Amino acid sequence: MAEKLVNGDSNTGSHSDAANDAFIETLPDDCVFIAGGGPVGLTLAVSLSYYGIKSLVLERNDTTTRWPKMDLTNARSTETFRKLGLVDSLREQGVPSHVPYRCTFCTGIRGKLITEWKFPSVDEWRKVIAEKNDGSQPLEPWQRLSQIIFEAWLKDICDKDPLIDLRFGWKVESAEERDEGIRATATDKNGNTHTFNARYGVGCDGASSRIRRSLGIPLIGGPAGLDTLSLFISNLVPSFPKMKMTPGPPTLTSLVDVSVDDKASDQAIFEIAGGNGEPYKLEIDNVLVRSTYRPNLVVATQFMGPKRHLFLAGDAVHQNIPTGGYGMNMGLADAFSIATKLAGVLHGYGGSHLLESYQQERWTVALLSVERAGYHLSVHQKLNEILAQNCKHLDADSEQGRNLRREIHEYYQKHDGENKDLGVEMAYIYHSKVIIPEDPSTEPKFNPRNYVPSTWPGIRAPHVYLQDGTAIFDLYGKHYTLVNFSTRADHGAKFLTTSAEERGVPLKHLELQEETNAREIWGKDLVLIRPDGHVGWRGDSISDMSSAIRIIKVVVGIQSVENGPSLDTDLEKEKQRKPFPGTKELFIQYPNFKVEKLGAFQQ
Repeated sequence: MAEKLVNGDSNTGSHSDAANDAFIETLPDDCVFIAGGGPVGLTLAVSLSYYGIKSLVLERNDTTTRWPKMDLTNARSTETFRKLGLVDSLREQGVPSHVPYRCTFCTGIRGKLITEWKFPSVDEWRKVIAEKNDGSQPLEPWQRLSQIIFEAWLKDICDKDPLIDLRFGWKVESAEERDEGIRATATDKNGNTHTFNARYGVGCDGASSRIRRSLGIPLIGGPAGLDTLSLFISNLVPSFPKMKMTPGPPTLTSLVDVSVDDKASDQAIFEIAGGNGEPYKLEIDNVLVRSTYRPNLVVATQFMGPKRHLFLAGDAVHQNIPTGGYGMNMGLADAFSIATKLAGVLHGYGGSHLLESYQQERWTVALLSVERAGYHLSVHQKLNEILAQNCKHLDADSEQGRNLRREIHEYYQKHDGENKDLGVEMAYIYHSKVIIPEDPSTEPKFNPRNYVPSTWPGIRAPHVYLQDGTAIFDLYGKHYTLVNFSTRADHGAKFLTTSAEERGVPLKHLELQEETNAREIWGKDLVLIRPDGHVGWRGDSISDMSSAIRIIKVVVGIQSVENGPSLDTDLEKEKQRKPFPGTKELFIQYPNFKVEKLGAFQQ
């Protein structure tokens, strides 16, 4: 794939200086340089391969993660893996489909049950999806799966893919944009310095991203206001002989009112298990990993470099907290989004506005997810007020104790959106210069709780089963799809398909004239679906070829709509933004700013 230069032995015309162990690799134009081989970088490589694009992935660690950072691959992510043909394999790695999902609030392992959040199993949600065929549901339920298993599964897929050159133990040190591409430096396992030249590169290299720092891009946000101690234990089963273990181990979480830096691992575990009561001593055979860190809620001001050759995804541009499960899932959405845009450009049909739309679309969604995660955190922070004067009664078999537990139960049942806010995952609307807008006064109002089915330009089109039981998503083309419900003879779809063909744009014409239920849900006769499943344009007819040409040129980024959103972030305006929920301050973190108490797994 890459033209590798070792000791000057190459016919590419490049050179190396063996004296200082410098090696130069020039990647073909159709090969994307990826810094970071975590879940985001690996998903990006797999997504690019799906579109026939090669990639080189450099990951600083020798192995995939040991940290159980993520437990839930959300519905939007599983829809993406379905498109990639990987969702069944993904589910084979995770919690069995019949196992329900529970989040239990109690005063301690030997204490009292206060309340539960009860979520459906995959099988139960599938039944709801089948019965509620009104467009409000995702095509795929979520999947519980530890990130330890998730990353190893993805790495194995990448290792077997001839379009992916995956190198673990290689640390990317820096990168810069040039007029025609990028130049990056990295250190291999032996300490040799390598220089890479590529047309495009993507930094998926985590919270301390060297790519983001190289581009001089600051972060907006602040700390979540609490220190966190994470401990991963190899086996708790001897302490809980009746516990049935499934992939994705149960998690114990509690507030420990001490300095986490000074707390011994075993003592912290005993206090967490004891909850409101005395420490509960468990049989601990081995603490596999330990990390203290301070969670941050931050979003980068830019998701790409000024020359549009270097892009950023995942924690490199938005750092979240676990509440809501938006962090890694947002990164997966970033990866698939930029993959579709790079594929369009590298296949020759996409224009510069297509790449620019990545900034316009993903930045606002990142702000949305960070704000919502902070809101979920504030729900838990509110518990401190409830317990302020009553904590001593929490375990009591008294009227005061029962009333306090009832108050907490009612509070958490009222504020239970942490894993139920489907709107945050599926209902956001992109606004960019490659989406043909409609009258903004009639735009659907965003609802964080629910996805209200719509084909408004920029939104994810609704899932619906057709009359024969086929999911409409499964009939989409790999690239663009024109969904045609019209029974009129003059709908003009031919104008659009001809315009796409003349410009080399892969467009599938999906005719569904008999699908009245789907037509009612989708709301328009003609809907143009982008590779990422979002709507690029819709209407009931196309009147002439000139209109069709404009539609195609806009959605593939050759031409842009007028008065679209800005590509630049107004830092002075952002400084006036209110702190994200769950934080007490908001500031601009410049590239040389060192986040306090950055955990080992965040670096």
